[in-house]
Amino acid sequence: MGIVVILILLILIICLLLSSKSYLSIPIYELKRRSRTSDKFSKTIYQVAAYQRSYRVLNSLLVLILSSFLYVLTVHRFKKELWAVALVFVFTFIIFFWIPKRPAGHFSNYLAKLLAKPLKFILGYFDPISSKLFKSQSVYKRYSHTGIYEQADVYHLIDQQKKQEDNRLEDYQLDIIKNVLDFNKLKVLDLMTTKRRVKSLSADDSLGPIVLTELHDSGHHYFPIYQDKESNIVGVLNADTIGENVSSKIASLMDSKIMYANEEQEVGEVLHAMLASGRNLFIVLNEGANYIGIITSKDILKALVGELIIDDLDLYENKELVSTKFHTKHKDEDEII
Repeated sequence: MGIVVILILLILIICLLLSSKSYLSIPIYELKRRSRTSDKFSKTIYQVAAYQRSYRVLNSLLVLILSSFLYVLTVHRFKKELWAVALVFVFTFIIFFWIPKRPAGHFSNYLAKLLAKPLKFILGYFDPISSKLFKSQSVYKRYSHTGIYEQADVYHLIDQQKKQEDNRLEDYQLDIIKNVLDFNKLKVLDLMTTKRRVKSLSADDSLGPIVLTELHDSGHHYFPIYQDKESNIVGVLNADTIGENVSSKIASLMDSKIMYANEEQEVGEVLHAMLASGRNLFIVLNEGANYIGIITSKDILKALVGELIIDDLDLYENKELVSTKFHTKHKDEDEII
């Protein structure tokens, strides 16, 4: 009879430990997302996992109590010391070493589904008691280290995320995170367009067909304007302000307020200045206050977002396609969340 009781206690402990793997293996926020879909398993598991702290306390107490009875009965049943020590060693290995290292599998999920209703019923009464006993979450909340110490660890985590089978993040989204981490390391010198590559215009010129063609072919949107010599910048021309003023003098269309940035400045500082001033082009100076190039908001955005490849750019010009395609896409994402 004693052996039967010992086996029953051992089986109960194993069932509790295995089922806990299914309840706790998936982060609660992800389990909540899945429970909102048609995933019946996640809905069932979430009923117990939602209690989190109370479930951990209850499960630990049950395992502790049953383990204590198991050890006492084992020692009492097997009088011979060697047998008792050997069985206690085996039980300890199974309960505290072997099972904790096993991943949640089909059997664990089956047990979790089977125990979900009775556990939910018990937790409904136990949770108020647990909340009073552990008013401060820190009393039972185990310290959980993120495993991240420095920036290199975040890069490693991003690379792991890309290889993860159930990853729902696009590669470009993960690359943006990397770019943001590197952003504060960048200096204006790293992103600016050098003076020899900048399309500059003279304030005394007029906007004729040739000039307009040159502006269009440059692919730029903002242009520094100089007076007499290219190093003497007196304004900035925004292509949007040209409109139908194709015969006007550039001096009459340019913005005479000029913003400057130092080549050694951090890009983050310049971005804040752009947002505050509403200016999208800054003239870059070296330590001798000489004009050496320009930096634009587009340069900074490319550093953050990266060189994205858009296969069908014409899509963004079609109002009906944009409204239907992207609405459907976000609707599908909302269903997952």
